[in-house]
Amino acid sequence: MKHKVIILLVIVFIAVPGAIAQSHGPIQGLRLESAYQRLMLKADNSTTLEQQSGPTATAKEQHFWFKTEKFIDAWTALVTEYNEKGTFNMKKAKQVSKAFHDLEKCEGWPK
Repeated sequence: MKHKVIILLVIVFIAVPGAIAQSHGPIQGLRLESAYQRLMLKADNSTTLEQQSGPTATAKEQHFWFKTEKFIDAWTALVTEYNEKGTFNMKKAKQVSKAFHDLEKCEGWPK
């Protein structure tokens, strides 16, 4: 489970710079997407210990990834709107904050 958290943190650190308002390069987005795909493929390769832990661990992991993707989607929407319109949408910022707090409350989050 610890290596899943590390993978999550790496994904967030890869995804966040790609969503920062100052970055405008389309090539950077392609590199980040391919790096994200490689990390997801690594995350899909389960060890035998994780396979033995049963369906509850899989359900918890899927729930954690769902919350992670919800946060990334909210962050991307906020930054995309900022880049396109040049305005900061408080409603979307609150959605990002809520998604992040939901992710923190999730069982896979390091304490």
